[in-house]
Amino acid sequence: MRCRSSSSSAGAGAISFGSSTLSVVDSHFLTNALSEADSDRILVLIRLKGGNDGLNSIVPLYDFDLYANKRPKIHIPQNNLIKLNDDFGVPDFMGNLDPLWKEGAMKVIHGVGYENQNLSHFKSSEIWATTSKDSYVNSGWLGRYYEEKYMDYMTNPPEKPLAVQIGSGGDLIFNGDLTSYAFSVSSPQRLKKVAENGTLFDTQISSDNLHGDQVAFLREASNTTFRYASIINDAYDTSNDYDAYQDNSFDLQMSLVSRFIKGGLGTKVYMVTLGGFDTHANQPTRHEILMRRLSDAIKTFYDDLDEFGIADKVLSMTFSEFGRRVAENGSSGTDHGSAAPIMLFGPALRGSGFIGKALATSLSKNGFLANVLTTKRINARPIWMLSNVNVFEFTNDQISISKAVQGSDVVVNLVGRLHSKKGYPWGKDFDEAHVKLVQNMVMACNDQNIKEIIHVSALGVSESAPSEYLRSKYAAEKILEEFKGNSVILRPSVVFGPGDSFMNFFAKIQKYSPIMPMALTKTQFQPIYINDLIEIILRCVNMIKKKKIDTYECVGPEIFTLYEIIKFSGIYSGRKAMVIPLPKFIGLIQAFILEKMPGPTLMSRDNIASMSIPSIASKNKELVFKLEKPTSIHKVAPKFLSKSN
Repeated sequence: MRCRSSSSSAGAGAISFGSSTLSVVDSHFLTNALSEADSDRILVLIRLKGGNDGLNSIVPLYDFDLYANKRPKIHIPQNNLIKLNDDFGVPDFMGNLDPLWKEGAMKVIHGVGYENQNLSHFKSSEIWATTSKDSYVNSGWLGRYYEEKYMDYMTNPPEKPLAVQIGSGGDLIFNGDLTSYAFSVSSPQRLKKVAENGTLFDTQISSDNLHGDQVAFLREASNTTFRYASIINDAYDTSNDYDAYQDNSFDLQMSLVSRFIKGGLGTKVYMVTLGGFDTHANQPTRHEILMRRLSDAIKTFYDDLDEFGIADKVLSMTFSEFGRRVAENGSSGTDHGSAAPIMLFGPALRGSGFIGKALATSLSKNGFLANVLTTKRINARPIWMLSNVNVFEFTNDQISISKAVQGSDVVVNLVGRLHSKKGYPWGKDFDEAHVKLVQNMVMACNDQNIKEIIHVSALGVSESAPSEYLRSKYAAEKILEEFKGNSVILRPSVVFGPGDSFMNFFAKIQKYSPIMPMALTKTQFQPIYINDLIEIILRCVNMIKKKKIDTYECVGPEIFTLYEIIKFSGIYSGRKAMVIPLPKFIGLIQAFILEKMPGPTLMSRDNIASMSIPSIASKNKELVFKLEKPTSIHKVAPKFLSKSN
């Protein structure tokens, strides 16, 4: 058997196993970035010190005339912009970010700030670090977390530094009430000097020392610093330089972070600083230098990590104390403003294919040979290391697919998209992923005399379904009638499990908001556990046919409303929020706004249309694929939600 994967601009992936092919759908970028918080995940905080001008970083194409009128001298001309989507672009001097965006390894969150923005550099930086406007709060959000988790930090510190800050002094973010939990270093030369010359002090103080407690505290702090200096130096010396970095302070910081990561330091949080963003005057020249430096360094950093095979483990995030005003001032600059965009970088934003990764893992454990095919091999990185799994690239055409499935007995198709631009009878993206790919797959399978196709569709598909997604999925099913072999169509309800984009998503949202406004909360779902769906797929391989096309609904043992699922997600993750039901028309307005935001769509109006009909088993019991012991949400969700969130 074989396995293969196909990936379109939607992020679809596929697997072909010895005699079968599988394609998968990636989950949403934000869920992917926040989920699977394994011990090897790393966060790099990039501080743009001084107040970055967001409007000249991520330029609004949707209202370009107003933007240009407010900034007659400092706006970025349209012919100097690289289009990200219909609404936003970046200056051409940030061109190194364009491939990251196109690969799904860059996302933008607009308008990030807080109410009644303080325009003081120092106070606003303090608010960002403490997450509080109260002057008496002197600890940072990460410092408070570490202080609670490592209560004996001074006497029994962790083996590896919890955080490393490079390029400037300690930041309040890492401060607890007693100490800072970050190791600060300004350069590799300084780091080496500390590591080589630091000495460990004896913390045992004689009983007659009047200041024994205070001295012991200071010595313990020094001991921790020097221990970490030595460990950091070991990680630095274990790894090698990547010679593509440029000769400037910011590139040096990113190079250091890369070396520590590659050297196995084990630190989970890094912070670097790029200063100079207080552009009250001569902004065009100054800002271009800074943003070019940022974009070039980010591209080099991920090329560096990718060459080492660990780019998908690292998420980077920019932030600044505030943004700049919309209108330019009289000095060809901008004054202090309020909210600004946050940029996120890293292959982890793309995800890996929830169902496909699970199937590939199962095939590997059961000794199958799996060939995973994808339009971008890097998208299947999470399964590279599985035994008996090979990853290849292919294109969505009959010839390429025919070569990919050659020698197989069974082809399993999981390719799908959740969002598409609107169109008749369904959007272009739905047509490419759901209809044309299936057409090419069926012709390829006929050409190669494939015996069986297992096609994963969705509950609720029909020719007259209210959503384009469901109608295009139904069209794909009809194409299977042209297949000369036998077909199995599986129609699952919502699939849940570790790393899913459903329950994990609702859990993450409740982490950041005590209120969850949601439309269609009464819609019913019959969620199926990921391992149960994988078991069904494997049982369908070479299954004895009753007819040319068998269709089965794949559901779990229980029916829940959307409201109940959201509540379970909050309870089991330990952060229960108040769910506020909204009318459908309000949900459509929300979805419309989200459709206009840059990056992959979080929610669309078509999603709302899909959710307007129940995702539960039909009354015809013959259609339901029955497992002996289907898995309940209540059995597994508490474990994976509490662990990953």
